[in-house]
Amino acid sequence: MRIHIQGSLGKYGVESFVQSLASSLKKIDIQASITPPLGSLAVRAITGRRPTAKNDLQEHLFRSRGSQADLLHLNYAFPSLPLVLNPSTKVPLLYTVHGVPRPHLEPEIRYKIGYMLEQASLRAVAKRVDRVIAISGYVQKLLLNSYGIRSDVIHNGVDTELFHPISPETKLSLRSDMGIPVDAKVVLFVGRLYPYKDPLTLVKSIHTVVSRLPSVVFVIVGEGPLRNAMTSEISKSGVRASVRLVAFLPRSELVRMVQMADVQVSTAPTEMLGFSVLEAMSCHVPVVAAASGGPVEVLGRSGTFFNPGHEIDLAEKTIAILQDDETRSARGQLAREIVLRNHTWDKVASRYADAYNSVADGSRKGPPIS
Repeated sequence: MRIHIQGSLGKYGVESFVQSLASSLKKIDIQASITPPLGSLAVRAITGRRPTAKNDLQEHLFRSRGSQADLLHLNYAFPSLPLVLNPSTKVPLLYTVHGVPRPHLEPEIRYKIGYMLEQASLRAVAKRVDRVIAISGYVQKLLLNSYGIRSDVIHNGVDTELFHPISPETKLSLRSDMGIPVDAKVVLFVGRLYPYKDPLTLVKSIHTVVSRLPSVVFVIVGEGPLRNAMTSEISKSGVRASVRLVAFLPRSELVRMVQMADVQVSTAPTEMLGFSVLEAMSCHVPVVAAASGGPVEVLGRSGTFFNPGHEIDLAEKTIAILQDDETRSARGQLAREIVLRNHTWDKVASRYADAYNSVADGSRKGPPIS
């Protein structure tokens, strides 16, 4: 089977999804090639960059070779409109929805415009493809309730060999490299510093945690428009010595950061799924997450959940798991077992292969595959 996968705009989780899926599909003898999103206008509108000649050529190849593929796997709505609205397009189409667009939550105008275009295009694309896949049950419900779109669920995967547990001795070594005391407990946050990720709830919880557990160090990895507000809150609450603010890291450094943590926190109340949650789970690191959105369904009994937006509840839940070494270890172990059982990229690729086959065989709506 030959699959062309619509690539990402080079931003965040979709890039990891496309590259990891294509690599794993090749292991099961599915020829998977990646092509940039269709539509020069979309690329320019969303990234602010003029497409290169190479991208224009690859876009042309995507259009001309589409008829040679057994299936096209789409990952964006707006850039796909020229393809799905073209009556000469005969190749089967599968569309993965990575999240329901929320332009009103985007503070930057270029992203706001990009998500408005996605929002306006989503229903039209979903109606014309042969199968829609949602990355979580949470996304599945949003699609049905907001757009009347039915979908199946295939959760994302995680590289369990890259994101793996490390020994206590190695943890201490990594912390030493960052200047973190050997007797400290480390709470990690990884994500964009945007309102919809709600990192301010984490920052507001720090004073309560540190007042009870003075040796705790919070490491916050990310960039975004809330950084200044977070820095101001950290200074105002007098916890600057307990916080490390780190810009986005190369993947190899991010892996080490996750591995050295005792607990990872996910504060986003409407997280679609969360690669950072799966990465922490894969590293045997228990997760404290908002009791809503996609993380709830993948964490299961390994998760510790707090009321979204409530910094005191988050602080209490964080303190409880930091103080209980046995529970923390057990939940980290369970988290690792969950990803090995359900979220390796090989397993995700196998589920997509089943979906591809059902579409290629002419089944417009196959059986549930989640």
